[in-house]
Amino acid sequence: FRKIQMAGTYAIHLPISSEVNMSFGTRLGISNNTFIREKAVVLNTSDPYQSYAGGDNTYDNFTANSSSKYMMDLGMGLYLYSNDFFVGFAADHLTRDLVEFGSGTANFNTQMHFNVMGGVKIPLNENLSLTPAFVAKYMWPAPPEIEGSLQLEYKKWLWGGMSYRHKDAVIAMFGMNLSETFKFGYSYDFTTSKMSNVSAGGHELVLGIMFR
Repeated sequence: FRKIQMAGTYAIHLPISSEVNMSFGTRLGISNNTFIREKAVVLNTSDPYQSYAGGDNTYDNFTANSSSKYMMDLGMGLYLYSNDFFVGFAADHLTRDLVEFGSGTANFNTQMHFNVMGGVKIPLNENLSLTPAFVAKYMWPAPPEIEGSLQLEYKKWLWGGMSYRHKDAVIAMFGMNLSETFKFGYSYDFTTSKMSNVSAGGHELVLGIMFR
C-alpha cells in the first residue's frame, strides 16, 4: 500500500494573559491511497513453493480494478503555550472516508487519530535551551502509543533533537527559523519494530508561515 498526502494548516493565536497564549488550528488536505498489485506477494495455496498464478476469485476480482482512492482529510487541534511550557490536543482524519472519490475496490478503513502532547522549556544559558516533551497517541483498535523527545535550541533560531516512539521508531529532527515569517523543519523516522523488514522509514518536511 502507498499513501501520498498534501495538506494546508491554519491557526489563530489568542492571548490568555501577558505570558500565556491559546491557539486553535485546523488542517485540510487530500490523501491518495493505492494498492500496488505488482508488489504484493500472495501464497499459492495449492503449492506453497510456487508463486501465485491466479485462480482465487475474490483476490482476482479485487485486483482487476484500479485500487486507488482519494480522500478528504480534516484535522483540528487546541494548543496552550508560553515561553516556558506547552500542552495540546489534536485529532486527525475526522472525516474518515466520508468524502472519497476515485476507482477501486480497496477499503482503506481510515480511522480517527487522537494526540495529547506537552513539554517544558529549560534554559541552559542565554543561548541554549533544552525541551523535554511527550506525545501520547491513540487510534482504535490499536493500543495507545507514547513518544518522548529531547530538543536543543540555539538562540531561538536553530534546533535539533531526537525522539523515541515506544517499540516502533527512533526519530532524528532539525529545523530553523528562517525569518520571523518562515520556519522550516525536517525529520526522519528510523523503524525499529518488525516493520523494518518492509519499511525504509519515513521523511517529513515542514514549512511554516507566521502572520503577525
